[in-house]
Amino acid sequence: YGNKFNSLVSKILSLHNENKVLDSNGENSKCGIIFTPHVNGTRGCYDLANNLSSKLGVKVGYYSGSKPKNNTMAENEFDEYKRDIQNKFKSNEFTLLTATKAFGMGINKGNIFYTIHYGLPNSMESFYQEGGRAGRDKSKFKTIKAECTVLLTPEQNDENYKNIWNPEIS
Repeated sequence: YGNKFNSLVSKILSLHNENKVLDSNGENSKCGIIFTPHVNGTRGCYDLANNLSSKLGVKVGYYSGSKPKNNTMAENEFDEYKRDIQNKFKSNEFTLLTATKAFGMGINKGNIFYTIHYGLPNSMESFYQEGGRAGRDKSKFKTIKAECTVLLTPEQNDENYKNIWNPEIS
């Protein structure tokens, strides 16, 4: 994981120190979603949730459209897990979820305080959709602002990033 994982942990701890984002407090919880580009591997939501749970000492759920490769659940058990984890997150039983883009669409949870992209989303539309999960209930964000963060690893070809974020590029 190196510096990127440490940067993620540092960001979450900073948010927690300022706003208690890891504390479950019912509808007043300040929840977060970390979007990952993959299910599997070190940048995937499955390993990331497990590693964050260990590092932060709190339950971190994961949600993906497909079952992680190293998970031993049967397919029907995984479908039940997804329903269960979604319901528990919606009811504030835990405040942090790692997810692939399979989770972002249609989620209208009013107390999402922050989103973090653990790498670049597949498109600007995905970025807007996923980042837009934060700050939905405007009454909860009158005194504090919702946040959207993108964590990037330095690329050898820096020109790629300049092109992606250039407003003149079609």
